[in-house]
Amino acid sequence: MGNFEDKMDSQAESAVWVDGGYEAVPLIGPGRWMTFPDGTIIYTDDDTKLFAKNDESFTYGLMEAILAIENLWKAGKTATEAFETLRGNIPVPVASGDLSEIA
Repeated sequence: MGNFEDKMDSQAESAVWVDGGYEAVPLIGPGRWMTFPDGTIIYTDDDTKLFAKNDESFTYGLMEAILAIENLWKAGKTATEAFETLRGNIPVPVASGDLSEIA
């Protein structure tokens, strides 16, 4: 078995972090995303997808984002409502385009 960081990296790269929740993939079609200085990206298609990823490494920011997304899903927020909630708390520009740009 690997260490804790290896386990977290593996889970962060998976398509589903927890049972239920928003979809994470496929990264295609129109969407919006916020990119943070640590490389974490929170993205949505404003329908069923809302997730966070970081292709560089597992960071504290990534973990916080995933937990916040999970809590918003448990609170019954749609993907759009949850993204707007996260956006309202974070001073990071939002980009729009095809989600394949961040795949």
